[in-house]
Amino acid sequence: MPQTTTTTSATPSSRTTTTSNATSVTPTRTTTSPTRPPGKLTLYTNHLTPNGLKVSIYLEELKAKDPTAFDYVINRVDLSTGEHKRPAFIRMNPNGRIPVLVDHTEDDFAVFESAAILLYLEQNYDKKKAFSFDVEKNPKEYSSIIQWIFFAHGGLGPMQGQGRLVYTNQSNNQPNDVEFQISPLLPSLLPRGSSLRSEQYVYNGCASKIFFKPKLGYKEETKRLYNVLEIGLKDRDWLVGTGRGRYTIADINAFPWVSLYKRAGIDNLEQWPSLKAWLARLSEQAGVKAAIKSVALS
Repeated sequence: MPQTTTTTSATPSSRTTTTSNATSVTPTRTTTSPTRPPGKLTLYTNHLTPNGLKVSIYLEELKAKDPTAFDYVINRVDLSTGEHKRPAFIRMNPNGRIPVLVDHTEDDFAVFESAAILLYLEQNYDKKKAFSFDVEKNPKEYSSIIQWIFFAHGGLGPMQGQGRLVYTNQSNNQPNDVEFQISPLLPSLLPRGSSLRSEQYVYNGCASKIFFKPKLGYKEETKRLYNVLEIGLKDRDWLVGTGRGRYTIADINAFPWVSLYKRAGIDNLEQWPSLKAWLARLSEQAGVKAAIKSVALS
């Protein structure tokens, strides 16, 4: 429930000064350091989308740390009707995708791209760096957070996102080895492990025909990315920090995608024990549970 904040003005204190037979009253000013008013945020997202969920998790974790820091509401975007492509939404995010965070405290400033939203919240609403590190006091740890966020944003999300679409589409009575003809310029851009037909460079007139089996390619690349996370989590609880590490937005950012490993065609995480333990540990975090509950459809 939104909170209301009442602002009252203080009455200036006074100091009495006596000279000879006259008494004068000299007003004095009471100075106070400016404080940021509680934030008013709106998160435009959709039911349990990985990129939207990571933002919800961070919001819930921050609210648990300081319930008075901000209030936020969720605006569920109906993707089936193309709401995210309408002019009102495009004004917030020219890319026409979710999630989008609007900070009403800052003149309705809109932030799109989930990683950018996490960093915006970290800079403006995680002042004590409960889920991050101070860039000046701990520059190496802060850099590590950025590195893992970029890794997930450029790898986990795109590979699992595309892989999920392929597996979902092929589950509808389509063969597992379905092929797609692609441009001859694309092989170098495909995920590692992609299956390309051996006669891929046989020319037909002026055009080259190359056939790609995306199901295998996206699955193998996702497995490679999980290997990277397994190395990063070796003998650790969290991705960033000394010793066993500390729970940060680097973990929050990667969690939603890894939690959907079955949608990428991976049956279990047995070959990545450290990653499996990390996923179980994250699933028990209060903010994770609260976020899933907050965005779940009734």
